[in-house]
Amino acid sequence: MRRAAVPDTGFHSLKRPVPPRTALALQKHLQALLRWQADLRRWPLPAPRQAFPDATPFVSLHSARGTLGCMGSHEGEPRERVARAFLLALHDARFPMVTPAERGELTCELSYAHSPVRVGLLDFAARYEAGKHGVCAVHASGKRAVLFPSVAYDGVRSAAHMLEALARKGGAELLPTSALYLFGASHVVVRSRRDVVPPDDDDTRDMAAAWLAGSIMDDGAVVFSVDARTAVGTLSGASQHARAAVVVKALLRHGTFVEAALRARARLTRDIREGLRGKAVAGFPSAPPEVAGMLALACWSGAPLERELLAAAKTESLAGVPWYAAQVVLALRESAPSVLWEACVADLAKTPWAPWTAMAAHALEQYAIYNQCATTLAKGLRDSAPYQGAFAPTAGAVPEVALTAIAVEALALRPRHPSFRAARDRGRAFLRRTQLTSAQTPACVDPRTARGAFPITPSLMMLRADVTAHALLALL
Repeated sequence: MRRAAVPDTGFHSLKRPVPPRTALALQKHLQALLRWQADLRRWPLPAPRQAFPDATPFVSLHSARGTLGCMGSHEGEPRERVARAFLLALHDARFPMVTPAERGELTCELSYAHSPVRVGLLDFAARYEAGKHGVCAVHASGKRAVLFPSVAYDGVRSAAHMLEALARKGGAELLPTSALYLFGASHVVVRSRRDVVPPDDDDTRDMAAAWLAGSIMDDGAVVFSVDARTAVGTLSGASQHARAAVVVKALLRHGTFVEAALRARARLTRDIREGLRGKAVAGFPSAPPEVAGMLALACWSGAPLERELLAAAKTESLAGVPWYAAQVVLALRESAPSVLWEACVADLAKTPWAPWTAMAAHALEQYAIYNQCATTLAKGLRDSAPYQGAFAPTAGAVPEVALTAIAVEALALRPRHPSFRAARDRGRAFLRRTQLTSAQTPACVDPRTARGAFPITPSLMMLRADVTAHALLALL
């Protein structure tokens, strides 16, 4: 594999991604290196005839504590560089030392940069995609700074964050005269525990449903969020019950984990009734419009709370929050107070991006309003990079997976409309690229916790059940 001719970067990149056959050979060599570092026996050598990429390999090592080392090496022949980079990462003084207990639990990621493209500082935000692009900056002084795509998982998420990190690492301010290169990266991830990640034999929707079912506890409570890097969960949080209702809806529509969904719905119904009676319920909303929205989504999921929702729908302040008002109309349809629907329609002049209003319009058979909303939703799902298929309202913004999924849900209500179908397909493709399957799980993430889930954003490895639920509804 030949290098890309980009002399300014200070490291050797490839013209194209690493092919699967070469990636498999690299994977076997990394597995041997991980075994070696555990007991220092049988120093591994790559197969004599195996050709490794003629580029600079970067190796990062991870444990449950986080990153333990990250180094590259362009010394020696291509077959020697991987081992050199591995040894350098193993003794990277910038990070905590590897402990004896961690040696059998390490995850190793090998990365090669490929397809570098020079970009200008002014158009960087319009082209950078967190989690996909690495960046090299060459300052006027000649100093270089290189950051691989994985830095997005360490908090360098937006285009602005990346530029700030490059300036810090290079020790100099980035100027319009600075040379910036975007590049892709081929990753090979190997874990000491080879049984950690099951193969992706299941449909991606089935994997998402299985993850959702696993987020439901024995008593029916839905785990609010999980840090995919540490596997630490949070039991409650804002809008907890509304989010749990979306989980129930998604699992019932999927149809495989009905018992878990019904258990969650029973707990949801009980918690809401207790909260409405004034009992202390963790995560229960206090603002009347939010209470109405929670009840609407609970009814949408099949919870027997219509009487409570009809009462909450009469709250005067609800019409002032069209997001929740539209959820109430979707759940109650013609039984909803007319003032709520009128408020939703009137708000479109100010806030045309309104997926819940689109779904409510379709439920009411108000197809002119639905088409108006859906046209805006379709235009909002990007038809070009960065983040093709996602809802990203501004250049450089990292899209939220749930908002993209809700837009796809609304567009799927008119499956034969050409422009809506095209946008829906773009959105679904983005969601599939974002899902944490075995093949798409970053090295820093615990696959036992994450497989099948959708993160909050493509670069924020926090898992919340309603995000995966909305994504599942969008893909069904």
